[in-house]
Amino acid sequence: MTMRRIASIAFLLCITARLAHADVQAGDKPKLQFKDFLTHKNVDLADLHGKIVVVDFWATWCGPCMAEADHLVAVNTKYADKGVQFVGISLDSDPQSLKTVMANRKFVWPMSFEGRGWEGSIPRAWGVNAIPQTFVISPDGEVLWRGFPNAIDQALDKAISEHPPQLVDPKTLAQAKTILDQAEKNLTDNQPSKALKLLANLPEAAKLDGDVASRLKSLTDKLQEFGNSELTTVDPLIADGKYSDAIHKLRDLSQAFNGTPVATAAKSKLASLGSDPKVQKEMEAEKTEKEAADELAVANKLKADKKDELAYPRFKAIVKSYPNTAAGTEAAADVKTYESDTAFIARISQKTNAKKAESILSMADNYRAAGNTTQAREKYQAVIDQFPNSAWAATAKKALDDLAN
Repeated sequence: MTMRRIASIAFLLCITARLAHADVQAGDKPKLQFKDFLTHKNVDLADLHGKIVVVDFWATWCGPCMAEADHLVAVNTKYADKGVQFVGISLDSDPQSLKTVMANRKFVWPMSFEGRGWEGSIPRAWGVNAIPQTFVISPDGEVLWRGFPNAIDQALDKAISEHPPQLVDPKTLAQAKTILDQAEKNLTDNQPSKALKLLANLPEAAKLDGDVASRLKSLTDKLQEFGNSELTTVDPLIADGKYSDAIHKLRDLSQAFNGTPVATAAKSKLASLGSDPKVQKEMEAEKTEKEAADELAVANKLKADKKDELAYPRFKAIVKSYPNTAAGTEAAADVKTYESDTAFIARISQKTNAKKAESILSMADNYRAAGNTTQAREKYQAVIDQFPNSAWAATAKKALDDLAN
């Protein structure tokens, strides 16, 4: 007996005694709804709109079905990320057998189980009178092919070619295209960092779309080319001793191209420059200049707001802390201007003295109240010595007299 003959006999064993009319044929748009055997989630063919759907009728007791099991698993693995969704319709009556076979053969797709064999509502509605029986359905729900699963590879290739599945839902696809449009504009406007930030937010699912994937690759290649071009401008800056410019350029590139080979190259150059003593000295000087400039900006704001009594000590602090900087030089000029105004300086001195004298008097009073007369006398005397002929000195002298009595 030939193998072909044996296969034919095995196939006939999976045909029901009841020859039903094959209701669902190529060109039809059938309905299919059920609860998944394992997850109990609703499965609806209408919800799979946009995908190519493979509906496979089978059973664990069907020899030809089990002979195709590994083949169908391999086909599902090959086509799952190409917009193909497998759906199984089991004609089994024993749920444990079905569960065991699904686990052992790695059937990971949704499975219908009614437990009624040929009398199940789905095989009756679809007119299935023999198994295995497989249907390939287009993204818009039309049956493209019906046949034995050993021929499904060619049928799927043809279906994908002639009826390309929509791998991404329209909303996600629209969002991705908006991001790509803006990123392309950013690159045209020489704003690669903005383009890269946008691309980082590109929905992962959208990359399954061929057009999106193609545009993304083109953009990525152009950004890499742009970044490499910018890197070539760094070495001449270093050669000319313009370390600060080089470092700023490298920092910008490492941030703008974060996660790309351009950023890796930029960070490597930064590390090399950072170990050079000459570069370290220049960068420290630049840091000092920036700090001084920031302090000067605060002082100038106070001056512009007519808060001279606050601005003056700020300018003096800059002169003291940053003597060899541009900000220090500018602050010194402001200090000189303020100090040429004797009335202003007298007013400042009076307020400064008042604050200091009142602070010492407060300490002396606290000591006196606590019974520490020795410390109190020392503080009162300090006020008299530091602020002679003042109202504060008079207050301190009276307090000493009170202590003596």
